[in-house]
Amino acid sequence: PGGGSRFGALSVVLSDMGFFWQMYTPPYIILLIRTFLTLEGIAGQVDPNFNIYEVALPWAVQRALSPSTSSARKTLRSSLLTDGNTFQWERVEELIEQQQAEEAEKKQEARKAAKGGAEIKGPLPEAASSRARLLAQEANKAELDPARVKLSAGADAQA
Repeated sequence: PGGGSRFGALSVVLSDMGFFWQMYTPPYIILLIRTFLTLEGIAGQVDPNFNIYEVALPWAVQRALSPSTSSARKTLRSSLLTDGNTFQWERVEELIEQQQAEEAEKKQEARKAAKGGAEIKGPLPEAASSRARLLAQEANKAELDPARVKLSAGADAQA
């Protein structure tokens, strides 16, 4: 139930994560999820290509660019604007290029490791699906927590 829609798929993943890590979900979050599922279902009847994320994007961008604290506003302004209040397009382009270069480097390292059978150092490459990302996060935890690896190895030896 709910897994067939775009927001429904997200809610299923959030539910699975809550169950897996035994997290408590506040009732207002559950009500919000139900509200969005209902709205997406109604809109889907009118327009089968309706995408709740596309509709919410302008609001999300406005919210992200409207910090509520004065220190956050100062940080955002200093990141995006010059002292003369002009937009720093070069800075934004640099940040985008830097992010793209980092992603390309990670993909290239993953390809090399897959071809040569070499061990991947650092975190695993970004997974495509949310469930795969969840498994990748669990795999990365073993790398970060040597005690957990030792306990797991000891349990495997006893079995």
